[in-house]
Amino acid sequence: MCILICVACVALWFIPQNMQPAPEESLILAADVGDLNGIERAISAGASPGCRDDVGMTPLVVAASRGRVTAVERLLRAGAPIDQQARGIGSPLCAAAALGVDDVVALLLRRGAPVDEPNDAGNTPLWLAAGGTSPDVVRRLLAAGADPNRRCYGGSTPVELARANDNPAIARLLADQAIN
Repeated sequence: MCILICVACVALWFIPQNMQPAPEESLILAADVGDLNGIERAISAGASPGCRDDVGMTPLVVAASRGRVTAVERLLRAGAPIDQQARGIGSPLCAAAALGVDDVVALLLRRGAPVDEPNDAGNTPLWLAAGGTSPDVVRRLLAAGADPNRRCYGGSTPVELARANDNPAIARLLADQAIN
């Protein structure tokens, strides 16, 4: 019995006392769940609002894709770059548009997000929204000046993508704008 206790004490001696994640990791996790206190703690601990994780994700793209409006606002106030691209996704506006997160799209546009900035695959937020299910996001992007005639992935326009995805409501909305 005494030997087991000694082995346990020695094992505990070698376990790191601080098993907390790095501030950048904490910031991305807090952005993911919309934990404003966690965002504040991570930034206070030295995390940059424009940091990236090991796969190229940014806190702002994470919060935008999850629809965490207050977290997006807090990260922007802290200096997160509004147009910073996350690998494989693009800007926060691309992420929110692709997932139909209208409140976040509205916030990002109000704060000056570039409406036609493509992601690394060449797709604009409007093209990504055209592949989704939110006519409100499509309307909002069009009202902000998104180009409905811009060809993106594979040379297709947003209206062509909406038609290919069998989304007649979005296809009509885009077709009406593309004519004008």
